Amino acid sequence: FPRPAAIAERPVDVRSPDGRVLAKVFGKNYRWNAQLFHAQDTHPAGPVLPLAAHRVTALAVAADNRTVATAIGNLSQDWGEVRVWDGVTGRQLARYTVAETAGQPALGEVLRIAFNRDGTTLTIEASPAGGR
Repeated sequence: FPRPAAIAERPVDVRSPDGRVLAKVFGKNYRWNAQLFHAQDTHPAGPVLPLAAHRVTALAVAADNRTVATAIGNLSQDWGEVRVWDGVTGRQLARYTVAETAGQPALGEVLRIAFNRDGTTLTIEASPAGGR
């Protein structure tokens, strides 16, 4: 059976807009990580980013070749989380979750994430929390 459109697929490797770096997701048994690599020689460009023991649903790299956004989710409980990282240092810069905080709406299953052209804005496409 084909998957419904509202279920995110495991993301494929994602290149930065200029193609110089590549973000990869790797792991197994729902223990996933992400990492930046130099696209030319496939050497690591930063440390491993621990994503947790959930399904990876989306991945994006900003135009600065170092900012990475990752999304994880749990479809059976219908929640999602997006983290923004400095992919060169491994430092987490921001986190958006299912919980409503500071007046922000809760996230459901995260389907897609993308940085704008200059990397200053992250767009998150998600299903409504608690509903499909």
